[in-house]
Amino acid sequence: VLTSMVKRVDKAVLQTLQSAQTGEWKPGIKYLGVKDSALDFAVDPNNNQLITKPIIEKVEATKDLIVRGVINVEMYS
Repeated sequence: VLTSMVKRVDKAVLQTLQSAQTGEWKPGIKYLGVKDSALDFAVDPNNNQLITKPIIEKVEATKDLIVRGVINVEMYS
């Protein structure tokens, strides 16, 4: 189970500011994820001894499939 995630809030803020600047901003909920480079898993000093290289490779391969649209991730609210 992956327990450390990187949530790229900066990407959401930048996207919001850019859409406001161009007059395209609309209120509502926006979903950003792996496909948008706004969500990722973290390998850091706290968990790097627990996550093996084959696991990292499998997660990276799965991320690639999500980004390319081969795997569709359902949004739940």
